[in-house]
Amino acid sequence: MVQAQDFLLDATDGDLRVDPVTGDLRVGYSDFQHIEHIVASFPGFYRQAPLLGVGIGSYQKSSGQGPEIQRRVAIQLQADNYVVETVQATSPQGQLQLSINAERLR
Repeated sequence: MVQAQDFLLDATDGDLRVDPVTGDLRVGYSDFQHIEHIVASFPGFYRQAPLLGVGIGSYQKSSGQGPEIQRRVAIQLQADNYVVETVQATSPQGQLQLSINAERLR
């Protein structure tokens, strides 16, 4: 499978990563970053793909939604050309955690 490359974003604040030595923007494998954005964004967030997005924030502090979350994540990733192996949603101590194993087709 092909791994996408894109500008890398800082995990803490979402700013573009800059190489401290050269001052250039960092480019690297970005599939994890893309999956993270699809899960966090709500439908309508992307003008080019208005139906794309899970809106995981709306599931915070909800109980019994694991299968629904897993289904929505898988559908949204498949729509963005990922082959989804597994999606697991768990809520230990009421904190939602996702485990996603997916690879991009092209």
